[in-house]
Amino acid sequence: SARLRQALAFVIPLPAEFAYDGILGAPLWRAFATHLDFARGDITLDLPGRMAPPPGAVRLPLQVLPGGKLLVQASAAGHAGWFSLDTGDSGAVTLFRPTVERLGLRAALQPAVRMPTGVSVGGITWADVARLPQFGIGPWQLPQVPVHLALATDGLFGSDAWMGNLGNELWRRFALTIDVAGGALYLGAQAALGEPFAGPRSGLLARWTGTHFEVQHVLAGSPADQAGIGPGDALLAVQGHGLGAGDAGWLRERLAAPPGTALALRLRGPEGAERQATLTLQELV
Repeated sequence: SARLRQALAFVIPLPAEFAYDGILGAPLWRAFATHLDFARGDITLDLPGRMAPPPGAVRLPLQVLPGGKLLVQASAAGHAGWFSLDTGDSGAVTLFRPTVERLGLRAALQPAVRMPTGVSVGGITWADVARLPQFGIGPWQLPQVPVHLALATDGLFGSDAWMGNLGNELWRRFALTIDVAGGALYLGAQAALGEPFAGPRSGLLARWTGTHFEVQHVLAGSPADQAGIGPGDALLAVQGHGLGAGDAGWLRERLAAPPGTALALRLRGPEGAERQATLTLQELV
């Protein structure tokens, strides 16, 4: 029943893989006190200053930039700094390129795999993917968290405005209360906090072309490479499920299944011949 009047909106083309209609940003968080409960799968909105933080939640200072970005302090591999809060990012931690270079993290965090990490409004994003020996936020010290060491030379991930970005693979482990008026982020641990962080497991990136999912990239030596999959192949079905325009999220979940999971694929090569392949997932970092 909440209404924002005269809200500024941007009309942009979203990638076909985005199985939703739009993105909600800073104006929403600034207009309300907002509680995100990932375990229950709901959002509660209240007037600024009216929402009581959940019992036992930890209060963290929230920095609100003039453009609306919300920043919280955290530490990656022993280096503390400010990170943007981004529930639209499916990863856990991204460190911006200037931070990575200044702290020498590309050499320090090994082994790392250079690979595409997803699809955004700006196209395919690339990073060196490694694991942080420890990531800290509030009182929590989380081990072996996957980190994207950004390769971008422009845009947010190529900037030195702050240290990095925190995405949904981290936030889904908490209940979040965002109180912009009070300058606070409240975190309450949920059961998912005890789950190990999953890294990339397939070495495969496929995008919807309008008629089919086309393999765009295959990481050398990865499970996809070992299964004989190559760029230009059309991915037609997984586990007998024929893939259509709305299956980007479903496909992403299948490719992130536990290590050892064997996926039966139906493919069509660039020359038009169809074939079967088995993709057995494993941790790549």
